[in-house]
Amino acid sequence: GNKDEQDQSVRLAAINALSNSLEFIRSNFERENERNLIMMSVCEATQNTTEELQSAAFGCLAKIVHYYYEFMQPYMEQALYALTIHGMQSEYEGVQCMAIEFWSTVSEVEADLQERIEDIEATGSAVPGEEGYPKLFNFIGKALPQILPPILKLLVKEDEDVDEDEWNVVMAAGMCLQLIAKTARDQVLDITMTFVSSNIQLPNWNDREAAVMAFGSVLEGPEETKLLPVVQSSLQPLAAMITDPSLSVRETVAWCLGRVADFVIGAVSSPQSLEILLQAVVRGLQDNPRVI
Repeated sequence: GNKDEQDQSVRLAAINALSNSLEFIRSNFERENERNLIMMSVCEATQNTTEELQSAAFGCLAKIVHYYYEFMQPYMEQALYALTIHGMQSEYEGVQCMAIEFWSTVSEVEADLQERIEDIEATGSAVPGEEGYPKLFNFIGKALPQILPPILKLLVKEDEDVDEDEWNVVMAAGMCLQLIAKTARDQVLDITMTFVSSNIQLPNWNDREAAVMAFGSVLEGPEETKLLPVVQSSLQPLAAMITDPSLSVRETVAWCLGRVADFVIGAVSSPQSLEILLQAVVRGLQDNPRVI
C-alpha cells in the first residue's frame, strides 16, 4: 500500500542525500561506529526490491569507495564482494550498471595508488608504513577470480539494435574490464583469454562479439612481454573475423585491431603479420560506415 511506497521514496531520498554529501562527512567516516551504521544501511538498501533504490545504493557504494577507500577493508570481504556480484546478476540493467560502476571505481582508485607508490619508490621519498605512503589493499587482485567471470558474461549483448549512444550494461562492463586491466595488469589475462577462446567461435553473433570485446579490452595494462605471444597467436583468426556475417562483430573486430596497433604494435613486427593486419583493414574499409 501507500505506506510502503512512501517508505521507499523516503529511503531513496535518504540514499541520494547521503551520496551527495559524502565528501563532506569525513569526520563521521573516521568514527568506526558511525561508519558501520552508514555502511550497514547502504548495504541493506542494495537488497531492496525496487530497481531505483538498489541502483542508488550501489551508486552510493561506488562514491564511498572513491572517497573512503582507506576504510573499506573490513567491509569488502564481509559484504561488498558478494553484494556487488549479486548486483551484477540482477534482473535490472540499472542495478547491473551501478554494481559494475563500483568495481570501475575501485580500479581507478587502485591504479592511482599504484602510480603514486611507483613514483615514491622511484624517488625514495617515503617507505611503506610511513606517513604519506599510500595504503594499497589490492582489492581488485584479490577479487579477480570472483568478479571477472560475471563482468565478462555481461559483455554478451542481448540485442543487435542497441542504441550506440545510450550508456548500457555492455558498455559499462567493457569500460570496467579496461580499467581492471590497467590495475590488475598481467593477472587479467588467464581468465579473460579463457573466456575469449571459449566464445570466439560460437554460433551466436553476440557470443563472438563479446569475445572480441574482451580481447580488445585487456590490451592496455599487462606487460608487453606477456601480451606479445597472446596477440601474435590470435592475430590471424581475429583479422579473419573482419568478414564475420554480423555487422556488430565486424565493427568490434575493427575496434580491436585498432587497439592492437595502439598498445601491442610489436606483435605486428613481421612482414607476414603486417600483411594480415593490412588486408583486414583494407577489407574493413569497404564495409558499412560503422566498420569503416
